[in-house]
This record gives sequence, structure tokens and C-alpha cells, in this order.
Amino acid sequence: MVLDAHPKDEILQLHRMGLAMSKALGRGLLQSLRARVDADVLELVRGNRSLRQARYGPMRRFLRLWIVDRPVVGLAAYGILLGALVLIEWAAGRFAPSLLSRVTDSDFAKNAAGLFLVAQVGILVVLTVAISVVTLLTQRDDGSAVNTDVRLYYFESYAYELGTSAILLSIVLVAQLFWPLQPLVEFIAGEKSVDHFKFWVTAIHAAWLILNFYLFLHFINTTLRFVEPQSRARLRKQYSANEIIPRDVGRRLLGAYYAHAPAQIFGTEEVQKGPLISFGMGLISDHQAVTEISRSFKAPSRLVDVWLLPLGFALRRWQQRTKKQSSPRNRFGNSGWDGHLAVLTDFARVHDGKSELVVREGGAPLTRLERVLIGMSFRFTSVDPREDSLPTPTDFIEQLISKVVNQIDAGSPNGFDDALKEAVDFHSFALEAQNTRDEGGLLVNLAQVNDGPFKRPDFELLREYRRAYTAAINKMTSDGWFVHGMSQLVVRLWPGDPEAYPSSVLQNILDLGRHQVAIFEAWVTKRAVIAAPEAAAPDLAGSDLSAYEDALIHFVTSWEGLEQLIVSSYGLRQSLRAGDEAYWKACGSSWPSLQTHMRNTAFFLAAAVWNEDLAGSDRFRDLLLRWVQTFYAELQDLYPFRDALMLTPDMLHARWLDAQAAAIRTLMYPQQQPGAKPVFGMVLREAYYDGLAITGAVLLHWFATKQQPSFATAHTAMLVLRRETLPDSGNTLLEPGAAAKSVFRLVFDLLVREALHSPFDEAKYSAYLEGLIRLLNEMATPRMIPGRIYGGFVLDGFQTLTPELLAILAGNLPADGDEGIMDLIQRLLDVHPEFQADRTLRDFGYQFGRYAAALDGDPDQRFSVTVECFVTDPDLGTLRSRLKAIFNGVVTVIAERRLQRIQEAPLDEARLKAVRDAVQTALLADRRPGGAFLPITVSRTDLALEAREGTFGRMDRGSFTRPEMSGITFGELPPIFAEAARNFFRNIMWGTSSTSDRR
Repeated sequence: MVLDAHPKDEILQLHRMGLAMSKALGRGLLQSLRARVDADVLELVRGNRSLRQARYGPMRRFLRLWIVDRPVVGLAAYGILLGALVLIEWAAGRFAPSLLSRVTDSDFAKNAAGLFLVAQVGILVVLTVAISVVTLLTQRDDGSAVNTDVRLYYFESYAYELGTSAILLSIVLVAQLFWPLQPLVEFIAGEKSVDHFKFWVTAIHAAWLILNFYLFLHFINTTLRFVEPQSRARLRKQYSANEIIPRDVGRRLLGAYYAHAPAQIFGTEEVQKGPLISFGMGLISDHQAVTEISRSFKAPSRLVDVWLLPLGFALRRWQQRTKKQSSPRNRFGNSGWDGHLAVLTDFARVHDGKSELVVREGGAPLTRLERVLIGMSFRFTSVDPREDSLPTPTDFIEQLISKVVNQIDAGSPNGFDDALKEAVDFHSFALEAQNTRDEGGLLVNLAQVNDGPFKRPDFELLREYRRAYTAAINKMTSDGWFVHGMSQLVVRLWPGDPEAYPSSVLQNILDLGRHQVAIFEAWVTKRAVIAAPEAAAPDLAGSDLSAYEDALIHFVTSWEGLEQLIVSSYGLRQSLRAGDEAYWKACGSSWPSLQTHMRNTAFFLAAAVWNEDLAGSDRFRDLLLRWVQTFYAELQDLYPFRDALMLTPDMLHARWLDAQAAAIRTLMYPQQQPGAKPVFGMVLREAYYDGLAITGAVLLHWFATKQQPSFATAHTAMLVLRRETLPDSGNTLLEPGAAAKSVFRLVFDLLVREALHSPFDEAKYSAYLEGLIRLLNEMATPRMIPGRIYGGFVLDGFQTLTPELLAILAGNLPADGDEGIMDLIQRLLDVHPEFQADRTLRDFGYQFGRYAAALDGDPDQRFSVTVECFVTDPDLGTLRSRLKAIFNGVVTVIAERRLQRIQEAPLDEARLKAVRDAVQTALLADRRPGGAFLPITVSRTDLALEAREGTFGRMDRGSFTRPEMSGITFGELPPIFAEAARNFFRNIMWGTSSTSDRR
């Protein structure tokens, strides 16, 4: 299965989610897209445990197959049954006349019809009253776009089907009073067959009446249960599992597969080369658009299927003809063909009247055959209003959250608890019911399949809770019960088996905490009182302050409990009993969630500081500083580690034996064999330190740039970097040595870890660090208007914070020496595998050289302000010189080691030969004037021969070694040498010619 995105980014989105497309999009003889989606939905229904458990029983499935939404089918079946009965009567009268004499009561049919009719009228009366009462009770204006409870009741009670069946049977019974088929039976089977025929027709009507009584019993049972919240929740899950989720998933998968169809038909590279073919998008510029296929629709219609086999055949023919009729153009360094064929229709668009389906800009016109094939490939049908009006899981959540908001506004704690429980239960079910695996076996949650270009259901489900957060926080001063309940929301949504979900789904759930804090800060900003002293931050007062502090304490308690819940849900403690390998695997599974939890904790603090929330700053700072104490058991045996900064979270993707080997290299005494528990503790601690360093640097950046100039901003940053918790707020449960690292090493180690890999490699820890800076700094990032073009290159991440990071180092330099930095670099160069790679050395040399260059000249205002936060009356020149000497020393050591490795590495003779061959081939093949070996005329001359020499200038020896040790790939070199040789000989020839002419 695949996920949807905006068509332009479809391929990128597919790869990001790890979804394989190993099998064709289509299915069947004509490669039907609808058939493929139906098969995938069926696979989801059969493979998902939640959907299986919520399936209807056999009787309900039988009724849905024959009755629900099929009154015409029921009437047709009744007509066929009557026709078959007439034929049976004819056969009985001709071949077994003795059977017709067994029916003696001729008035039975008439009396039974009257009784049946009375029963049907009674059913209809009760049905009408019950529907009216339930509709009035549930049809309340709660702010929801769709009243899902009313639709749920109508659907689950079979009210429409029961009413239709009762009315149809009543009509049939009225007609039975006159027996319109009696003449036909007498004519075909004889007069003796009439009473027999009437008896069996009455028996059929009796069976129909029994079916109606069964439906009526189901209707009454559903009606009585519907008023109970638990029963209503169970009905909602059944309805969603059997109808809503399969239809909703199928609809979104159709759009996803359809948008990906060009890449599937032609391949990603061919689509990029052109001519461009797009589905569901318009032309890039339509000033030269030509309509190729149009169609007139008599009724509103929608695309329901695409046959990819004839469509692909036609589009390939058009693409090949377009390439033959034109030459490729160079676009941004890549060759490609012009022309764009756009299929305008998609599965969401409704066509009425004349509509353009396929338009073209440039390229070859479509042939008649191609138009026919493309036209037949797109299958349309009339729009079904009932299908369009079906709710989605988001609609259910919207109404459930509206009930929560109503209970908050009404001040009903019990009603609030019940309504929130109902919403959380359904949300958890809706997510769990869409868990599946793709063709490659990777976990996928289909709630992440886009619903159109800009809507993702998993985001839409979470967004609804903002209304409940806002209502609860606004009620906080008068009644804190509601905000305390909402603070437990993420804990209640956290699944019992998180390993059954993709990590992205779990990260989205954890991001709900950021929604609540954002609404907290909005409330504080509106109610804060500006203090009297100049430059003091505004603060709350009175009952507002008391209520807010109480809410903060409950939120912090819930968030810390969530961290422990994450640890227990992944079974970290239990897996330790199974051995180091199992424990390490559990650690790797839990890390994305733990990392997101820590990242969001840092965001809470940044949001509070940005909004000058003094109470929130203290509580969230304490929450961040205590984040690591959950792992106090893992942090008890840390003393053997010396170079723990090299234990990055990237290790958690490796097998335990490889991770253990990496951990041994960081020990003071390598002969020790560390277990998985202390190694994971070190990975956590170092990542925790990185989070503290980045958070402190971002806060100081705001202070130095005067984006948040209050002293509280700088003070909070210093407390974070110094790891000072809130006084009298509890024991940290950690040994003093478990959190011991100077501010200087805290930041310097961060710079080392960031430089290990490219920030553009999203799979590496360096990219996460860049993303953390962007997240924390997004409140200070200028807003951009969608649709506008912004020029220039905006620096972000570590480049944004360079002055502050250097200033923190300068303000916390050790009294003497470099605190072991040079010894650390030497050890890393000697034993660490990352530093055996030439690219790592080049990146380090560049990065630390950039830091050294930033310390040249006079200090800027940002550097000065940040240093003064740590040092009173600092000697900035001396501090910068000392810090620059440290960075220069690192750069020098790395450059010397790299030069030594390049000089010691053997030259690759095959590469040297490749360059010589390229030069020779280029010179011999050059037939232009001035070429080296053109045909010449030999004659005597008195001119003396003149030797000419040329050099290629400086060459990187690392390009000719094995392994390669250069930033320039060797494949780029032979053409460069060949062109240089041609120019050398050309200059000689033209120079000689000019001299001869002058002479």
C-alpha cells in the first residue's frame, strides 16, 4: 500500500514513509485501479485485529448483502419467487395432481393477509414514533459539521430498511386481497391449483413478516441501547469497522494510487525527463493549452475506476512520438523533453455538463486510437448522494469533541469524564483499525494517507482536541477539573502496544502536548499583569496565578508519567531479563518516542520563555532538567566511559554486538565488556545533554538579538546550561557524577557530534539536532505568505546559533588548558571508525575552521552580550584568542592526520592510466585548427626547435588513492585533464602561428 501526498511530492512522500511499490498498481485483465484498492482494503479488513473483532455476525452480513440499500433487489427476488411458484403449480397440476388436494381451508389466505397487514401497520407506527423521538434527542446543535449520532442510529437500527420492507409488504398484502395472479394460475395450472397457490403465497408473506419482525426486534434493541454511552460507543465502532473505515480508506487509497500512476507506468526517471504526464493536476501554464479529450455528462458524475493497461499503452505511444518529433533541452543541468499532457479529472471531482478531461501543452497531438483508449480507460458513474454523505472518522471525532466542549461549558465533571473517554476510545480504535504493513513488511498506518492535497486524517483527528483544550483552560480559574483531565489526554491515547504502530503516528500523539502548552501560553499572555519595575516580565496574579500553577503541576505530573509509560509499554525493563540483544532491540524501538518526548519537553520551556511566562519557565525548566531521571537505573554505572560523546543515537539502529564494539572504544579500560543497560544510559545522557545545550543556546540567541530581551530569558538559559533544578521540587534520584559535565564540554561535545554527519542526511542524528534548533526557534522565525516567492538563502540550525555557541564556550573556558580537547581529538583520530573516513576529516576541518574564522576580528554584539551573561567585565579579546587557539589546534591536528593518510595511501595505477588514456584519446581525436596532431607539411627551416612544458597545477593526491581521499570524485577528473591538455597544445600552436606571421 502507498500513501498520498500532493501530486508534485508523491514520490518523495512514498519513499519517506518506506512504502514499497513492488507490485503493479492495477489488478485484473485491464489492470483496474479500483480492483487493486478493493484487494488492499480486503487485506486490511482480514489482517487487522481491531477490524476483525468489530465485524458483524453472519446474520448481519447476510442482511447487509440482500437488504441494506437494496429494495429493488428484494422486489426482484420476490417477483422471481412468485414466477417460480407459478411454474411449480403448473408442474404439480400436470405431473402430481394429488398434491393439490391437501390444502382444504380456502379462507386461510384471506384471513392471514388481514392479520399480516395489521401487524405491518403496527410496526410502521412504532417505527415512526421511535425515529422521531431519537432524532429529537440527538439532533442538537453542538457545533459539529455532521451529526454522526443520527446517521449512526439510522444505519445500525436498520430503520430505513425496516420501514421500506414494511411498506412494501403492506402494499403486497393489499394487492393480495384481490389476488391479481389468480387468473394466470387458473389459465396455466388449472382451477384446482388456485387454493394451493394461495397457501404458498401466504407462506412466503409469512416468512417476509417474520423477517420484518426480526428487523423490528433489532430496531427496538438498538433504540433502547442507543441511549447508553457504552452501547453507543460499541455501535459506533461496529459501524466504523464495517462501513466507514473501509470506504474511507478505499477512497483515499484511490487518490494516492492515481497520483502515483505516472511514476508506476513510466518510472520515476522517465517522468522527470519528460515529456510530462500528470494525473489530477492542471497545466503549468495554460496559455497554449489544447483540449484533447472532452465529454458531456447528462447527470453529475464522478470517476470511479481507471484501466491502466490501455491507458499506459496510449500514453507511451504519445510520449515516444513526442520524443521523435523534438530534441531534448537542457534544464538545470539535466536533459529533458518539453510537452505536458494533463489528465484533469480525479476521484474527488464532480463533472456536470461538458468537461475537459485531457489537455495538452506542446508535444505531439493525440491520435484517434490514443483518444479512444484514454477515453475508455476512465470509468465514470453518476454521483450517489448517500455515498457522498457518509461520515468519516474525523466527523465522529469532531462530534465527540463537541460533546466534551459542551460538558466543559456546562461545568459537568462526570459528563466531561464520560465524553472524553468516549472520544479517546474511538480515536484509539480509529488509529488501531488502520494499522497494516506494506509489501516490504514495514508498518504503515493508513490514517496518514492524504485526503486531498492538504489534509491528513491523523492530523485532523488530533486538531479537534484544540477546542477541548481551549475550553478547559478558559475554565481553569473557576474549576481546574477539566484542565487536569485534558492534561491526561496523551497518556490515555498512548497505545498499549506501541510497536504495532509506525513511529510517526506515535510522534503525532506526543505532539498533542505542544498543543496544550501553546494554549496555556495564549491564556497566560491574555491574563498576565505588567509588573511595575522596568524591564520586568509580566506575570499572573491572584487566583489566576494559583489556578495556573495548579494546572502546571498536574500537566508536569502527567508528562513525567507519560515518559514512564513509554518505557513500560516497550517493555524495556522486562526485555532486560531476556538478554542484552533483546534489551537493545527494545531500546531502539522506544527511542523515536523518547526522543520526541524530550524534544517536546524542550519546546515547552522555549514556549514559556518566549511568552514571558515566569511560572511556566520555572516548571518546564525543572521538567526538562529532570527528564533523564526516569533512567536512573541505566545511569548508575557510567564511570568506565571516557569518550561517551561518540555514543550517538545512531547506534540504536545497529545490532547489539556492533553497538557493544563501539562502546568498548569509549572506555578507559577497553578490556571491559559493557552491558546494554549502561550503554543505553550513556546514549540517553549524551542526547539529553545535547537537548540542554541547544535549548540554552536558543534562549541566549533570543536574548542577544533582542527578540526576547527580558533578563528572565538569559537567566533561564544559564540555569539550563548549568543544570540547576527548581529548589525544593524533589530529589533527582541520580548520583552526582551522573550529570557532571562542564558547560564548556557540554557545548563543545555538541559541536563534535553535530559535525559527524551531514545535516541533510535525514537518517542521521545530526539532522535531528538541526531540526530541534528549527523547532525551538520557530516562534522567532518570520512568517511567510503562501504563494509568494522569497529570494535569498536563509540560514537555520547551527549556523543561526554560531555566535551564541562560541560565546557560551568563551564565557565558560577552563581556567587553564583546553579541558582535554586535544587529547580527545587525538584519541578519536586513533581509534574511532568515524574518523578513519576521509569525509569525516574533511567535514570536521571545514566546520571547525568555520568556527575559528568566526572568531577573527572584533566581537559582534551577539557574542558580547552572550559572554556577559557568564562573565562580569570580560576581556573579550583574550577569550576569543584562547578559544580560537583551541579550534585552530583541532583543525591543524585533523589536517596533519589527513595529509599523513593521503601520503601513506598507495596510488591506484588504474586511475593514473585512466587519466593518461583520456588525455591521449582527446589529443588524437581533436581535428579542430590548433589541434595537437593534425596533418602537416614537412619542410626545412632555419628556426631552432623550442621545447615547451606545461603543468596541471596542484592536484589532490587523494583522488588517485585507494580508498579515495578527496572531495572531488575521481570520475570528474579525466575530462578535466583531457580539456587541459587540449588547451595546452592549442595555445602552443596559436602562439607559434602568430610568431611566424610577425616574422
